Amino acid sequence: MNRAVIAEPKYESFIPYTAIAEMFVHLVIGAEDQVLEAMADTIEQEILTAKPFLREIGGYKVVKGLWNLRRQAWREAEQLLDKGSRFWTDPDLCRYGYSP
Repeated sequence: MNRAVIAEPKYESFIPYTAIAEMFVHLVIGAEDQVLEAMADTIEQEILTAKPFLREIGGYKVVKGLWNLRRQAWREAEQLLDKGSRFWTDPDLCRYGYSP
């Protein structure tokens, strides 16, 4: 993942979104599971740990859920998609401005 520009101080809040979008693009183009696993590890262990923004956590869960659909891990995919979509549909989260 190349985040040189967004790592600058006034753009660092874009790091989680950009990493998740990059993982989604790799998923869409059919990247191998090892590539996606490495990206997921970085997002979970480094990026979302340092910047735990609720909207990005939800977006990541959706992307990971889509990846699980591709792998035919139906139950895990359903759980991740449900949890991820909750960040955009849960009235309590929306009330506090965490939803677009």
